[in-house]
Amino acid sequence: MSEPATKPKTLKFDLFFRIFRFLRWPAIVFFVSFLVSFVYAGELFDFLVLPFTTTWSGETERRIIFTALHQKFFTEIRIAAFFAIFACFPFALNRTWVFVAKRQQNDKSNSILPFLITTPILFLVGGAFGYFVLLPIVVPVFAEAGQVGGDSGLALISVSNHDLYLSMAMFLIAASAWIFEIPVLLAFLARTDRQRFRLTNNRRSTSQKHGANSAIEATTNIPSENLRS
Repeated sequence: MSEPATKPKTLKFDLFFRIFRFLRWPAIVFFVSFLVSFVYAGELFDFLVLPFTTTWSGETERRIIFTALHQKFFTEIRIAAFFAIFACFPFALNRTWVFVAKRQQNDKSNSILPFLITTPILFLVGGAFGYFVLLPIVVPVFAEAGQVGGDSGLALISVSNHDLYLSMAMFLIAASAWIFEIPVLLAFLARTDRQRFRLTNNRRSTSQKHGANSAIEATTNIPSENLRS
């Protein structure tokens, strides 16, 4: 009576232990990256708003403002979390590739080495593309709201909210990085499908060989049984 009750608990504990082993190192990378990014949140904020400041370097009317006292602190937390996720995501993907390869019982560890190398490289290239290519194009298009007043003498001056600008900048950088990971994901899915097809064929061939051997043994045992009778 105790075995059926303890078996689900053992399975749950084993599943929890596997999840913990899978998330242990990504969580450590995230925590360390978050602390480092939070210490240098001011420099990282200047890095993110650099496309905005270079676009209007000579215009003093253009500025990014905070609209509440607590927003600076939460903005630093947000920036630290963004860069921590950005540093942790390629590592988590590599852990996923290794986990799936082990589940397939693949003895060739070098077969996933190209995925382990290209995953962080393409992720960084995608983030750099979003920062150095997309942001300098998108920022002037969306933020160019100032115009000289007409007969009324009124003028519209762009005073951007930091929250909206950071949302746009983080979205473009993260979306570019994730889009650059799509070829790696598709290649890994194709590799997984090939491995699964190969395993099913090997199992089918081994089962057919066992069936043929058992049939041969059964036919060879018939004359000996007749002689005994």
